[in-house]
Amino acid sequence: MKKGLLSILAASLLVVGCQDYDDQFEKLNSDIAALTASVAGLSQVQSDLTSLAGTVSSLATTVNGLGSQIDTAVADGLADITADVEAIEAAVANVASSDEVAAISDAVETAQTDLDELLTNSNFYTGNLTVNSATTLTFAKGLGEKLAIVNGDVTITASAAMNATDIQEVIDNIGTIVGDFTYSTTSSAVTAMTFNNMIGVEDIDVDQTGSYSFASLTAADDIELGTTYGTKVTVVNLEAMTTVGSISTNNVTNTIDFSKATNIHLTALTRYGSELTLKADEGSTILIDNLASVDINGLESTLDLTIEGASSLNFSKITDGDISATDVGEVTGGADHDGTITLSGVTKAVIPHFTRGLTISDTNDLEYLHVIGDTPNVATGATAVTTTPNFDVTGQTAIKTLIIDGTLGNVTLSGNTDLETLTFTASAEALKIDGASNLASADLAGKAKSITVTDNGDLETLTITTELNTAKGNATTASTAGSLNVSTNGDLTKLTTAYDPVNSVTVSTNAKLAMIDFTGTELVGATTDVATVDISDNDLTASVVDQYAAAETGVGSGTISDESMISTWKKYLTAAVAAPSSTGVQVKIDEVDLTQNQAAGADAIESEVTDWAMINVTKTVTTAGVTTVAGQKAISYQGGDKIGLQHVSGGITTSIIPDNTALNSNPSLAVSEILSDANAYVAAASAVGVTLSASVAGGSEVSLAILANNSSATNEAANAGSGAGSATDIIATDAIGLTIG
Repeated sequence: MKKGLLSILAASLLVVGCQDYDDQFEKLNSDIAALTASVAGLSQVQSDLTSLAGTVSSLATTVNGLGSQIDTAVADGLADITADVEAIEAAVANVASSDEVAAISDAVETAQTDLDELLTNSNFYTGNLTVNSATTLTFAKGLGEKLAIVNGDVTITASAAMNATDIQEVIDNIGTIVGDFTYSTTSSAVTAMTFNNMIGVEDIDVDQTGSYSFASLTAADDIELGTTYGTKVTVVNLEAMTTVGSISTNNVTNTIDFSKATNIHLTALTRYGSELTLKADEGSTILIDNLASVDINGLESTLDLTIEGASSLNFSKITDGDISATDVGEVTGGADHDGTITLSGVTKAVIPHFTRGLTISDTNDLEYLHVIGDTPNVATGATAVTTTPNFDVTGQTAIKTLIIDGTLGNVTLSGNTDLETLTFTASAEALKIDGASNLASADLAGKAKSITVTDNGDLETLTITTELNTAKGNATTASTAGSLNVSTNGDLTKLTTAYDPVNSVTVSTNAKLAMIDFTGTELVGATTDVATVDISDNDLTASVVDQYAAAETGVGSGTISDESMISTWKKYLTAAVAAPSSTGVQVKIDEVDLTQNQAAGADAIESEVTDWAMINVTKTVTTAGVTTVAGQKAISYQGGDKIGLQHVSGGITTSIIPDNTALNSNPSLAVSEILSDANAYVAAASAVGVTLSASVAGGSEVSLAILANNSSATNEAANAGSGAGSATDIIATDAIGLTIG
């Protein structure tokens, strides 16, 4: 069946200038493909047709090149076979049953018989051709242009005793081989041949001392490239090939692997099977720009691609399949690619459709990375993948430029010590930038549910225009407020953020942070959100006039200077103070020139204060439905102890006796200290509704002894009862109780 299909389709293409045979062939192939799934037996016809289509096309190319050399009888015979093919094409378009497919197969076999007879009577070479000696070489050379089409197999075994020029001439005369082509050498002394005039063949098996160049080959079934002299192979040229079943190197299928190759050209190849590996010398040229992940019908089909040694890799037409690049200078993907990506020894990578995961197996090669994240667009197994991928470049010390866009899960940048330029415009779950010790400035846009910027030693300015990502994304619920943590960035001098709404803000331990601009950050979030704020241990300064000094009565107004842009905090801190968490809202100005106004007529007190608490508010916790009941609590101290007493009610803690207050070692004097008006402990307790008392009494231990009856040794004066066995005697089986009032 295979040969029949080959020949009948060859006939439709061999008549020069009569019809558009390429269109005929494509239509026939399309018609068969459309029926494959519904008519039993047609899929095999399609498979045979596809595997031989390239050879058919190469026959047409060869014959078209012969022009007037085709005699009238050959042309007329091919015209008759072409008419048969047209009839078969019409039949295929209306196939509705397996019986009809069988009839089409019979018609193809009849056409095969006609073509065999035509080729036998033509001027082409029919039969297998073997060249393995000087004599057989002379015979083959004498065939000349009859070798344009060989209706059989060609086997050439070259030796040093054979004339290399004559061998090359024979090979150059071959255009299309209906069968297989085998070429080998008996020693490394044989000059390497080129096969650049060969257009089509069934299978190829070549092994020689030197490169493999098939510059005009458009189609083949299986290609085997030998490695007996593999280190001499610098070029594998299959630049015109559009159809191939498989390519192998040293019996490793789906592989071209030559460590010294500087060029591998598959320039015109548009499709291959499910996997392909191409390995060459580092810095080599590997051309697969037209290779797409499609099947014989042009439908999407997975193609896993492994490339090693290329100066660049462009897989922009691969839409489905995993990509692995090793020792490749620059890697460029496509906007529709859906698969995992593995990089090793890659300097630059652009990934426009990052969906399945990125693995970077080394840490000191990748300098430029641009990713655009997205949700995977195909199902994995029985369950469709709907989560966006996490993006993690932890430990990638060589990255200098990083561009992050699209839709992503958690974005983690950690330990990227050479990072100089960062562009973030993605919509992410969490964004973390940590340990980018060479990053001087960063402008963060896009969206995120949390932002963490910590331990970036050279970071001087940070601008955040990032919006809150409210989408559910990879979470089960949507976010109503974000989280911002900017801490331990030693050189950070200015933070500008419009991130909003945000219910958790930590800006702490940035030793040089002198300005914080909160313009645009105004809200805590939903009504159920509470604020946790810690702004402390930075380099914020202000001049403060405090009119709330203890010596004053009534309510006045204070002023704070704005060199640290404190005025921009007002809207957000007002919202945060109105809804504080149990952890609270704490804002400290690191250095303050403080002026405290006193009572009328008294001079103001001026001082320099560090860590001045501008705001310190915690949430008041109220427990509903609990009746307050007064009670007493006794606490025992020994003379000389250090004590402290606090009263806690409604979430508010009041100090009555300060912690670590030392008592006099004399108990009576210690009581006097506690009750002294000068210490005001009693007054402090009374202010919160507590009565404080102290006395020399009590103890934390009580001794209870039950002694023997009338024992002078234990100083018992009398018997407990009237005698042994009386109702008041305590014996071994009695149980007693003790009540302390």
